[in-house]
Amino acid sequence: KRVQGWSCAWGQKEDAMLLVGVHLYGFGRWLDIQEDPTLDLTHKFFLHGQEEDKDHDKRTPKSIHLGRRAEQLMKILAEDDKSDLSHGEQRKSSKHTAHGDSTRHTPKPRSRGETSTPVSEESASHKSKKGGQTGETRKIEGFDNYDEEEAHRTMRPMRDALYRLRDESPKLAGPEKAQLIRECIQSVGRYVDKQVANLSNAAAHLQTRCHRDLWLYTTKFWPNTKVSHLDLIEVYGRI
Repeated sequence: KRVQGWSCAWGQKEDAMLLVGVHLYGFGRWLDIQEDPTLDLTHKFFLHGQEEDKDHDKRTPKSIHLGRRAEQLMKILAEDDKSDLSHGEQRKSSKHTAHGDSTRHTPKPRSRGETSTPVSEESASHKSKKGGQTGETRKIEGFDNYDEEEAHRTMRPMRDALYRLRDESPKLAGPEKAQLIRECIQSVGRYVDKQVANLSNAAAHLQTRCHRDLWLYTTKFWPNTKVSHLDLIEVYGRI
């Protein structure tokens, strides 16, 4: 739902940066979020007027509006997470049922001299992983040609930065948290730029796809809140 009556232009980009700011600094830390130039919200909040002279400055959003908007966005994200989980359980149930039906089929008779080699679940799992189709592979709506296994292999040198982003940043708060996230995103961004540069002789669409896929993979490690790869690219561009 779009905001109405605010004294500045506000859209999806500002919503995304507001959520990033809440993740970096905490809910209610509007002044810290406003003063972070990487979020580009410096001229979008009208906090000082609210604190100093409520009657003089009627511009919005102020703290109360930002709090309501952030709560609304986080509620939407929570509902999306719940919906994704429900759909995932339905797909698993459907696959299990289909597998059960297939096991009841009569085996095809083998020709004379043909031997049967049983395949264990462990070896089947290994074969599946070797082929690049692990159970953790994500399908992202709108990106049917996204190859997460290839992105995973390419981003392997960035494991430390990605795991720090995912596991350590939730344990911090305020400036320390912001600094860690900046360091991780900067390391990832420089590495992604280098990988794209290595494709300088390749077709433009392959460079674009590489850039997109590596940032899509990075969203997997952003803790707590959902962000798009475009949000992370924008944050990196402002660091």
